[in-house]
Amino acid sequence: MARQVQWGYLLVGLVIFSLMFLHGTLGAHLAGEFGVHNTADRLLRIGEDPNALLK
Repeated sequence: MARQVQWGYLLVGLVIFSLMFLHGTLGAHLAGEFGVHNTADRLLRIGEDPNALLK
């Protein structure tokens, strides 16, 4: 018999997902993974601070 995921774990996962989305870090994580923000990604790789340089 296969074990199923409890509803509590699913709910906690959705709450965390929502908090990350509202905070904006989900987009930043996805951008870092897929290279969406090429300029900031390159600056981070060479050790520069994008917040200071892109103002």
